[in-house]
Amino acid sequence: MHTAIDDLHYGEGTALGDAIAIAATLGQRIRSADGTVPPESVLLISDGAREGGATPPATAAQRAKALGVPVSAVLVGTPAGVVNVPLVGGYNERVQVPPSPSTLQEIAHTTGGEFFEAATPAQLSAVYRHLTTRIGHRTENRELTDAFAAGALALLLIGGGLSFLWFRRVLP
Repeated sequence: MHTAIDDLHYGEGTALGDAIAIAATLGQRIRSADGTVPPESVLLISDGAREGGATPPATAAQRAKALGVPVSAVLVGTPAGVVNVPLVGGYNERVQVPPSPSTLQEIAHTTGGEFFEAATPAQLSAVYRHLTTRIGHRTENRELTDAFAAGALALLLIGGGLSFLWFRRVLP
């Protein structure tokens, strides 16, 4: 079976705008049995630097806003952050990757989402705990036996009433 993940290819940089546009559009395809689109939101975890992609983040944020999809953004990274990029010959290049909060703040503000900063794993866990009260699904068990018992009682009363009308007596 061919899936959308099979079409993904490794690229250079972070395509924030493309990610937001795709995520916001994907939720519009999912419809419930009665045809309504369930509420959705996008959680973007990034250092905020946009390097690559076809869609600018501001354009993608406007599209998500038009679709009614809030994008909550979590800024990760530190000003001293570096990435080791392997080079030919076994060498590594150290590239500084400081976070860029302005891009993520703009995305969250435009779409009606929330902006968070998480420089440590503990801060990221706190963000997750905060978001679980706003994002997610909840399974609820509902008792239906009372409804079926009421329906059965109504059918018995209707049957007794019809029997009385038809035979002019109540059956034992």
